[in-house]
Amino acid sequence: MIIIDLIVLWIVIKIGFKIIKKLNKSFPILPVKLFKYLLLYHLFFSFVYCMLSKVKEADSIAYYFGSRFELKMGTAFIDSITFILSDILHLSYLSTFWIFGLIGFFWLPIMYISICENMVISKRILQIFHCILFLPGINFYTSNIGKDGIMALGITSLMLSLNRISNRKKWFFFGLFLMFMIRPHIC
Repeated sequence: MIIIDLIVLWIVIKIGFKIIKKLNKSFPILPVKLFKYLLLYHLFFSFVYCMLSKVKEADSIAYYFGSRFELKMGTAFIDSITFILSDILHLSYLSTFWIFGLIGFFWLPIMYISICENMVISKRILQIFHCILFLPGINFYTSNIGKDGIMALGITSLMLSLNRISNRKKWFFFGLFLMFMIRPHIC
């Protein structure tokens, strides 16, 4: 199982790097090298969270081992995603963490783009902003099997679309969909 986990990790990293490059083509303000390092850092926290959840009870255990497919809003949506990964694709607990970590990572570059498009940024402010991206709490809580990373992705996608709504309707509806499926009462 460890070999499969490492293969899934390699695939997740490859996919993550490709999406970062693609985002950079659409939004040249995004520093590719920084976000490649940030992806690796974020996936490290996925591993840490996975190991901690085996010692201390966490929601991710309930999502993984109690998953079933019901395409409904809220917790059932996360259960459905986890069911596909664990029961249909037969991914291990750690491999499922890698995939949720990848999904939970992408709110960071989207937030970065949204903020940088709306601010006149000096070099010093940009350096501080880069340091903030590496705060452990920002990465830890969005790297697990759960709602946090997907909800953050939805919120930041919506934020990005509001910068230029006429050109970014896909981002708007993508963010709205994620927010609605995770927390319909907030959407």
